[in-house]
Amino acid sequence: MREVYLLRRRVCLWAAFAVAFLGSLAKAAPQELTKPTGPVITKVEPPNWWVGLTPEVLLLLSGHDLEATHVGCNLPTLRVSRTQAAAGGNYLLIWLTIGADTKSGTAVCRITAPKGTTSFELPLAARAPTLGKFQGLSQDDVMYLIMPDRLANGDPTNDEPAEAPGAHDRSKPRAYHGGDLRGIQNHLPYLKDLGVTTLWLTPIVKNGATQDYHGYGAVDLYAVDPHLGALKDYLDLVAAAHKQGMKILTGFTARCNIISIRSHRSKKVSTAGQAVRPSETIRSNH
Repeated sequence: MREVYLLRRRVCLWAAFAVAFLGSLAKAAPQELTKPTGPVITKVEPPNWWVGLTPEVLLLLSGHDLEATHVGCNLPTLRVSRTQAAAGGNYLLIWLTIGADTKSGTAVCRITAPKGTTSFELPLAARAPTLGKFQGLSQDDVMYLIMPDRLANGDPTNDEPAEAPGAHDRSKPRAYHGGDLRGIQNHLPYLKDLGVTTLWLTPIVKNGATQDYHGYGAVDLYAVDPHLGALKDYLDLVAAAHKQGMKILTGFTARCNIISIRSHRSKKVSTAGQAVRPSETIRSNH
């Protein structure tokens, strides 16, 4: 009788396990059914463009299953001249021709792929007036090189962005120290009193690593690094500098190499307190 009792107990335990296992499968099934099976776009670069700026723009789309067989936009003045998908379909390049008669607005472009269709929007904005802007440099300019994270903290709320926790630590030389775009704006009168006419900022675009405080680890060329503020902070800084009669020059990186800047346009350049002759090339390995 004891053997029968033990056998029944084992059967009951196995039955309970089977019911629990099947129940977990039943709960997981709806999640599998809702998983996207067609093409999905997670990011468009650049996120917008301007009419009358260039006759063509190259778009980079990120996502999955983006092996496009056809791409078309709803505006008759826009034409897709070429597309190229990366192996695996995680990226799609689109060469978009912008007609001269294109008006400002939002274009909707539709992608047809082997696994389905999807679409994305591309805002096309009118260009702002350029009169009095983009003046370039002259031999009378005095440039002042600024690494935004190291000048002044004008907004402590961006010291610890939600997407990069733990990156701010003033006790560590290679961590973020809290400087930002608003801190630069707050010190414009001081810089003007020094005789500075042009501010040269190291790259302010979004960086990827917790030690990229210097700006040369770009992962998104169309977004301001959250440690430094937002796009509005940059626009406010530029507007405030212009009111002071000062210019803004922003550094840029490409292919992980720093673009050299010829200083032949300026005879007085300050790089961390070092004067540079007009014929020299300003370089940095950081």
